[in-house]
Amino acid sequence: MTSKDFTTVRHFSAGEFEHIGGYQLIDVDVVHLADRIRHAYGRPLIITSAYREPEKNTDTLGAAKSQHMFGMALDLKPVRLDRAYYGGLVMAAMRHWCAGFGVYDDGHIHIDVRPTIVGARWISIEGTQYAWSYHNLGQAIDHAIGSREPLGDGRMT
Repeated sequence: MTSKDFTTVRHFSAGEFEHIGGYQLIDVDVVHLADRIRHAYGRPLIITSAYREPEKNTDTLGAAKSQHMFGMALDLKPVRLDRAYYGGLVMAAMRHWCAGFGVYDDGHIHIDVRPTIVGARWISIEGTQYAWSYHNLGQAIDHAIGSREPLGDGRMT
């Protein structure tokens, strides 16, 4: 991505990528996807992760073939962590095709533009990957905002 590419981005600036290593190694399509999600969401978002070098990906316990290492993924979180803000972000992202889409119990989502037709969906609660279901989604959101209800048994094997 170049600084000129940001002329077509409504809700993010090049400066927002500075604290996470810059925008130069980020795929323009994932930024446009994040921009559409941000527009649908209607509130500011924080970009918490973008391109990761393989060593950093390992240090952050990222997936072995993480799309972050190819510059094709972003992690986003709302500026406020409550049910309305986090749930609203999840719902806004669900309205857009993300080739990869993960919901995490620490209050962030993962979006990516991996080259696939089928796509990948997951919910992560306390570091365990769960099947994509509305029950597990609700548990991840509850967990993110501080509720410690017992977790379901929809673990992915």
